[in-house]
Amino acid sequence: MKKKIQPKLSISPEPAPSNISQSDLKSLINAMAAMMEEGTQRSMTFQRVKGSGKNGLKLTYQFKISLRNIHKPPVWRRVTVPANFTFSGFHAVIQEAFGWWNEHLYCFGDTPYSRQLTIAEPNENRWDLPDYNALEFTIGEFFGDGTCTQKLCYVYDFGDDWIHDIKLEQVIPELAAHASCLAGKGACPEEDCGGVWGYEEMKENGEFDPHDFHLDDVREGVESLPRTGYEPW
Repeated sequence: MKKKIQPKLSISPEPAPSNISQSDLKSLINAMAAMMEEGTQRSMTFQRVKGSGKNGLKLTYQFKISLRNIHKPPVWRRVTVPANFTFSGFHAVIQEAFGWWNEHLYCFGDTPYSRQLTIAEPNENRWDLPDYNALEFTIGEFFGDGTCTQKLCYVYDFGDDWIHDIKLEQVIPELAAHASCLAGKGACPEEDCGGVWGYEEMKENGEFDPHDFHLDDVREGVESLPRTGYEPW
């Protein structure tokens, strides 16, 4: 009996649907490739941030911290913080430097409410656990020698959404005895005033002096802080 020969099958790519042109299909493929590349780069960046430092660094960091979307005048502070400060301690430095009252939740991240990186105090009112516990994780572990990461974001009061942009300006090769405030500008908004829009409305109504900032008073408060920040409520 002769062996039955199966016909060879020719496999070729399916043609694009008739309602999609070749140029549109090419654009779609390029867009998907760009999205994949961006995701890879963000993942690589995040890995670098995670491994950029360690405990025990004998360094002090100089930061400029600015309130986002506030102008005329802008509201900012320049502070120095030792590497052994926890992020809870860094939170306290920001609170004292700006004049906040420590009445609301806070979170550090690469962006506001980031899903890539969160540094906060574990709290039952949060919807998830942070990547790092601010009560234990130090700024030296995060910033390291300052070559990998120079920026961070701090959000205070998840209702009024006060977004602070943190820029690392200098790494000082010695461990300071305490944090300090070197300079600043602009009055801190009042607690629960309704966010940026409420602050601007109060400013327009002349309810306070937007230039009210007293460096000596602020410096005294910042320099009195322990490395772990405020005592628990």
